[in-house]
Amino acid sequence: MTLYGKVTIINIFVISQLVYKLSVLPSPSEEMLMQINKLLFECVWNAKPDKVKRSSMKLLKEKGGVSALNIVLKDQALKIIWVQRIMRAENTWNIKIQNKLPVNLNLFLEYEF
Repeated sequence: MTLYGKVTIINIFVISQLVYKLSVLPSPSEEMLMQINKLLFECVWNAKPDKVKRSSMKLLKEKGGVSALNIVLKDQALKIIWVQRIMRAENTWNIKIQNKLPVNLNLFLEYEF
């Protein structure tokens, strides 16, 4: 199977399951996410050393990559989207939460992910 084929299959069948779980459950540790990322790349290269830099593989196809996913960044993006949904809800409790946080979350609300 080609490199593009392996990455496509991983993105469709493995990453989609991870994204679902990451979007509804608390985040695992960053070490665990890095281990998952390592296992995904081992699957691509059949447990042999990488032949292409991972940073290059994560680039979009238009930029010479194969669109391999960075699971750590995906988890962070999912959490930002989760915060946006909570803060945009028309509930009085979200105003109380905003007032208790040490950070102004309006920055997250300005962007559409």
